[in-house]
Amino acid sequence: MKRLASFLALTPQTSALLLAILFVGIGEELWLPFVPKYIRASGGTIALVGLYAAGINLLEGFYFFMGGALVDRIGARRSMALFACVPLAGYAAFLSGSGPAAAVVAILAIAAWEPLVTPATFDVVGRALKESKRTMAFAVQSIQKRLPRIIGPAIGGVVLTTVGVVEGTRACLWVAIGLVGLSLAVQLVVLRDPPRAAGTASLREALRAMDPFLKRLLVAEVLVRWCDWLLREFVVLYVLDVLFHSPKDYGFLRSFMMGVSLVIYLPIGWLADRTNPPAFVRLTFLLFAAFPLVLSFSTTMPMLVLAFAVWGLREIGEPARKAIITSRFPENVRARAVGAYWGIRAFLIWPAPIVGAWVWTHRDPVFLMRLAAALGAAALVAFLAAERWMVRNAPAAVKA
Repeated sequence: MKRLASFLALTPQTSALLLAILFVGIGEELWLPFVPKYIRASGGTIALVGLYAAGINLLEGFYFFMGGALVDRIGARRSMALFACVPLAGYAAFLSGSGPAAAVVAILAIAAWEPLVTPATFDVVGRALKESKRTMAFAVQSIQKRLPRIIGPAIGGVVLTTVGVVEGTRACLWVAIGLVGLSLAVQLVVLRDPPRAAGTASLREALRAMDPFLKRLLVAEVLVRWCDWLLREFVVLYVLDVLFHSPKDYGFLRSFMMGVSLVIYLPIGWLADRTNPPAFVRLTFLLFAAFPLVLSFSTTMPMLVLAFAVWGLREIGEPARKAIITSRFPENVRARAVGAYWGIRAFLIWPAPIVGAWVWTHRDPVFLMRLAAALGAAALVAFLAAERWMVRNAPAAVKA
């Protein structure tokens, strides 16, 4: 067991972190993939779907900054316990409100969990593990993060197909509340903070810690997230409202997509730790561009299965990318710097779903997909330029 734990980069602290995130993730994934359909089924417009997704990205920018600052100040354990209270408040608001607009406001609070805990994840992994183990740690974390996305949509799709979109969503919310409570118990009982250096990092110090390669990587990431968020919240509407499949079918496709992601993480994490991590990040950018293009030609279930397989494969470089970012930030500013990095990215991509809603309404879904593919291709070019800079400046760019 010790050898397996070592191979998987599991320590008591990383294990507790994974378990806490797992419970919240299962609760979210029972219903979150179907939110655009819930908005439409309860009387909302395509524009409201776009505003909902844009609002998530805009608020995520604040959440990332807040999460990084709080983890830096009081540590991961206490921060995550406080963060768990935010989705609980959102669930309560969702269940007590009515109408699509009230649901959107509540969901914006529920969606705070992931961006708030991202800096804590990087902080725990960075402090608990040496650099050679971090890609595997993020691979395991990615598997844990995707497991709910395999289980949740499949169960949620059956529930929504059986009892209806609106009532099924509300039933899933009650289950999610209980799972957040379990997550909070794990955080308080098991998770511990290591001793921290005196003082906290300022935002200016965190931004200064972002070296030229990370700035170039951020540009590429902004482009690829535009590719992603331009289309992401409209895929469910394309499958359900354009191709006329059921929520059960979409739940299967989502679970299949996450299953594809899951089976590649461990071998890719192992290989990336021993070979060339940027090569796997390069593949990720290529697959981000390929997914919307393949989806635009998908009018049958077999083609949809192929498109969702590409969607799953595009996460192939996620553990390597996170390990690279973790390793390039000094420990004393890591949590604050990670929050700043992700926060800047979120602020720069938040309008993408609004643009996507406009294109969906005024042009057509296929044009939207091909526009997303073009942005993905631009992101790949930007990453190749960043990687070329890193190779040319490796001795000067690598931080001690």
